[in-house]
Amino acid sequence: TPLVSVIMSTYNDEEFINESISSILNQTYNNFEFIIINDASNDDTKRILDNLLDDRLIIIHNKKNQKLAKNLNKAISISKGKYIARMDADDISLINRMSIQVDFMERNPDVDVVGSFAEKIGDQSGIISYPLKHEEIKDKLLFDNCMCHPSIMFRKSTLDYTYDENCEAAQDYELWSRIIWDKKFANIPKPLLKYRIHSNQTRNKNGNNQKKGAKIARIQMIAHLMEIDENIYVYINKAFDYLTPKSHNELKCIENVLLSIKKCNEKKNVFTNGINKLIDKQFFYNWYISVGCDNIWIGDLKKSSLGYSYKKFSINTFFKIIYRIILNRRLSKIAKN
Repeated sequence: TPLVSVIMSTYNDEEFINESISSILNQTYNNFEFIIINDASNDDTKRILDNLLDDRLIIIHNKKNQKLAKNLNKAISISKGKYIARMDADDISLINRMSIQVDFMERNPDVDVVGSFAEKIGDQSGIISYPLKHEEIKDKLLFDNCMCHPSIMFRKSTLDYTYDENCEAAQDYELWSRIIWDKKFANIPKPLLKYRIHSNQTRNKNGNNQKKGAKIARIQMIAHLMEIDENIYVYINKAFDYLTPKSHNELKCIENVLLSIKKCNEKKNVFTNGINKLIDKQFFYNWYISVGCDNIWIGDLKKSSLGYSYKKFSINTFFKIIYRIILNRRLSKIAKN
């Protein structure tokens, strides 16, 4: 019986899949099975998979496209390993990834889900770091997905959850927001995965669905703190998306919602005190993209109960603010015309 079951769903990944699969098959740790579900690809993926010869491989070809969440749930249901390891068809696992994660899980029987740092390859470079301890991860999950999905390994013995098959993207973020309350999370502070950034990856193709999944995740987490009516729901989404300049009134409503989250947490202690700094930072960026619109100026930051810890701007930040003011005023003139 394999100790680890590696699960992968692939769709039209002919360009990268050989390298991705090889990075698993060539691991220093080899007591695993590798379940790959080809989600009705219409490129050369099927031929590539059919030409692979390795007893550890279990390859399934879907006749119809089933999407990621359903494929992962299926792979988990047929897996035999004590641990489940995720892998994506366009990424590369470092050669010792599995041995490091298995060792970590064996030494930390209280941990249910472990991820790692990642190294960006492709269109970007650099190291992606994440919070390490459970409480820090829970705090950060309210704002962003801080678990690198293809680097994840989790314990099958505590598996009483599945991916939401109605969630078309950000399925992992939605899942973490549901199980963070009774499962223990951790991240290993070293890159164990090369995470590929490219124009054809799922998150770039399904940007709107990614945002929808992220909204569901955040609302599920905030619901542990406070009642969410329609008005709060609207401004929570505005606060965490910060994609377009807000009006003066919108910025004030965003401030009130973020302040409510902070005050509710002070009463209920759902998150640690570290969330306060994250909330302040969130408001600062909402102010930053709004400055110059609807008479929004530095005074709005000074008057706020949130974000004024950023009053000492670096020279770089100062010039970014000047640029933002000029841009927003031009956009306002265009909108009026």
